[in-house]
This record gives sequence, structure tokens and C-alpha cells, in this order.
Amino acid sequence: MCRLNNSCTGNSGGNVTSKCEQGSVTGSIAGVLRGQHGTTFKGQLAFVVLGYLAVASVEVFAHWLITLQPCRILLRLYLLHTPTGGVSLFPDFLLPAVFLGWWNGRVGSMGPARRSRAFALLLALGTIGLMPIYAYTMDLNVWWWPRGSVLVAHFLTVEFFFAAICIFGLTEAMNKGSRSAR
Repeated sequence: MCRLNNSCTGNSGGNVTSKCEQGSVTGSIAGVLRGQHGTTFKGQLAFVVLGYLAVASVEVFAHWLITLQPCRILLRLYLLHTPTGGVSLFPDFLLPAVFLGWWNGRVGSMGPARRSRAFALLLALGTIGLMPIYAYTMDLNVWWWPRGSVLVAHFLTVEFFFAAICIFGLTEAMNKGSRSAR
């Protein structure tokens, strides 16, 4: 645990930070959430990757969990297919895209906008990259996974554009709000 000592390095918006707090991971994540993080490429990339790994871990674990015997009711709900689509769109696509768009906008708000836009495209690719893992976790026995390589390519392309729009839109909204507040 890092303690605040007398060697303060700066006063940012009324919050005094120490050298020790700036170097710790907890202090850095708290700084991102307060909007007090650095603008270096490596720093932003590290936080974007950290956010993606957190979402990917939770999503893969949740998909594995619903395949276990005690959670079969959740699996039935997940695999529910209606004429207008199914339930799986929400946990597979919308929740990760919304969180990653918010996180990318929060992390990218202090750096150049083009950098956060590039990260948004990479996060959309990463979100779509999780889809085959979901299907594999469930033994490819899901209604939304297409049969055949051409259909898989089409499916992933369409899903990429939807993820990119969602993540890019939230990134821009977060960036615009943070930049206008400065």
C-alpha cells in the first residue's frame, strides 16, 4: 500500500499526488478514473489493453460458467432465439462494446483524438475476436454461430462494423465531454 508522504510532485485539480502514488498500479487506475493520467502512447496503450483483458476475462468466464450443470437455466435463456434475434446479443456484444467504448474514451481523453480512435478500432477487432471463443466454449452449439467459412467471415465482418460504431461512438462522446470540460 502506498502512503502519501511529504514529497508531493504536484497539485492537479485540488488532488495532491505523491511520487509513490503515481508509480503504483492502484494510483494509476484511480488517476484514469479521475482523468489525471499521462498522455504517453505506452501509458494509454497499457490501460486500453488492461481494460480489454478485464472484459475478455469476465466474458469468457461467464460463458464457461453458464455451460456448467447448475447454471443450465441461464444457458437456456442465453440460447433463446426469437424471430427478432436472441438474448445473446446483449452479453456477447453490447455490454463489452459499451464498457470498452467508455474505458477507451476515459483513457484517451487526455491524449490525441486520433490515438483513441485507433484504439477504438483495435478494441472492435478484439470484441469480435471473442465471438469464436464464446462459440468454442459452448462447443459451437449456439444458434447465432454460422455454419461455413463464408458465412463466418460475413458474420464477423458485420459484427465488427457494429462493434466499431458502438465503441467509436462512446469513445468520441467521452472524448468530447472531457475535452470541453478542460
